Parts: sequence; C-alpha cells; structure tokens
Amino acid sequence: MYIENSHAKANCNKFEENEANGDPGYGAAFYLFESSLDAKLNIFTKNKAIGGYGGAIEVDFSQLYLTSNTFTSNTAAYGGAILGYESAMMTNADSFTDNAASVVSICSTRFLFQIILVYQSLTDIAPCLPFLEWN
Repeated sequence: MYIENSHAKANCNKFEENEANGDPGYGAAFYLFESSLDAKLNIFTKNKAIGGYGGAIEVDFSQLYLTSNTFTSNTAAYGGAILGYESAMMTNADSFTDNAASVVSICSTRFLFQIILVYQSLTDIAPCLPFLEWN
C-alpha cells in the first residue's frame, strides 16, 4: 500500500506473502512517503521487497508508530522487516524474528533512522544496538 502526504492507521490486520517488485521494490505491505503510520496488533509474515527496501515496511521522510506488531520472515535487499530513510520510528512491544536482508539490515548507518524502543523483542536488531543513539 503506497501512502503519500497522509496519516494512516492499521489495526489487527495480517499482511502475509506480499511482494514489492520493481527496480527496486519498496515495502511489500506499506511504503510511506512524507506520511505517518500508526500500526497496532498487526502480523507481518513472509513479505518480500524483491531487490529492494523494507521487506514489510519502507518509510521515507515519514513517521512510523508501532505497537504490539509481529514481524516474522520478511526479506529484502536492504532492511529485512523495515527500512527507513530520513524517518522516525517508535516501537512498543513489537516482535522481530527471522527477518533477513541480503545486503544491509536495519543497523546500516546509511539508512539508520531515529528509533525509540519502549519494550522490544530484540531477536533481529540486538546486534545493531551499538549503532543506536539515544536522544
């Protein structure tokens, strides 16, 4: 779903086996540009950004607010579950498991965006914690 210059909400949905194809593909479930997304209690499973960015979600110049979502087995070249550029993300009780990026994961300093972790299952991003800066 492409969202531009808007605010969207997604609650209690299942986003499974979606594909973002293109040169490159952007966010198989959501691609936000200059927008915001408030997502709660969603399940993101086996989404793919083929040769692209953010297996489940890509955010550019946007804000992403996550609460109690589950991200499992999402894949992309950059950012297995989520990739953001010049964006902010706040997570609260989200779970990230077995997401994979073939080139760079969420901890890339080039694509790293401000992340606020409230309570987190850190299966995928624990190795990246030294890269996070707390403001």
